[in-house]
Amino acid sequence: TISDAVKIYRSLMRIGALEVEALCEKIKYRLRNEPVNEVDVQSIWALQFPDWIDAVMRNIVRFNVLNMQPAGGYIDLFIEAELLQYHDRGAARVVDMYERH
Repeated sequence: TISDAVKIYRSLMRIGALEVEALCEKIKYRLRNEPVNEVDVQSIWALQFPDWIDAVMRNIVRFNVLNMQPAGGYIDLFIEAELLQYHDRGAARVVDMYERH
């Protein structure tokens, strides 16, 4: 799954492994070509990298993920909860990412 690949990516990042870039490209390829589920979104969001969050937003819009039930509802609630923890500017940036796609 995408979330499994993200977990491996996080581990490899910590040790500075050479495979990090290749795995990053593989994950981004999958984000462009298959819809995320709620675990994928949580795993990617935990990275706290704006370009990854943007990739998730693109995926959510492209595959109309929020309308898939029950996963879409879980994802929507997760993102809303995360945005409540952001300052106004950070939340606006994420909303802008979503609307741009």
